[in-house]
Amino acid sequence: MPYIHEPLPVVSKPLMRDWTLLQLPYDGSVTEITHMNMRHLQEMYCDYNSITSLPWDELGNLYYLGIYGCMFQTLDLWQAPNLGSVYAGDNYDLVTVDAHDNTSLNDLDLSYCPSLTTLDISGCTNLGYIYAYGCALDEAMVDQLLADLVANGVPNGYLQISGGTSSPPSDPDGLALKAILIDRGWTIDTN
Repeated sequence: MPYIHEPLPVVSKPLMRDWTLLQLPYDGSVTEITHMNMRHLQEMYCDYNSITSLPWDELGNLYYLGIYGCMFQTLDLWQAPNLGSVYAGDNYDLVTVDAHDNTSLNDLDLSYCPSLTTLDISGCTNLGYIYAYGCALDEAMVDQLLADLVANGVPNGYLQISGGTSSPPSDPDGLALKAILIDRGWTIDTN
């Protein structure tokens, strides 16, 4: 029997590899993304699929990432240097987010990630919005988060780390860091 070459699954103009936006279906049918030949991709919406990882090395131009309700355990946001906004709420298994030195990151939504215990935002010098309501940050992590925000130097930000089992800042060190940020125009909500 002769070999019959199957056509590509998507044939379009412009070619799919030149698309700037990709939105996966919300039905949970996508379970894994291992490779992406979309070098111009700037926006990606994977919400409510059971993916646990992304091919970070192929997402160099990605600016906006929506991964609500996925199954990530770790997010290595430092590997996508152009990320500006990440919306990763409702990742119930998410334990660690590492965004260190991502100087493009502006917005980070980690709401309702009840397993989240580790958040590294050191060197994120444009990060002015963190919504991590309903997480599990212990006192040392809350203090480190506040210290990183002070060191990053961003004024007029928003931080919500209340709810869930997250600890309040320590007294006096954590509260002193919180006061510095408030003096810089930050709105801060902690337990």
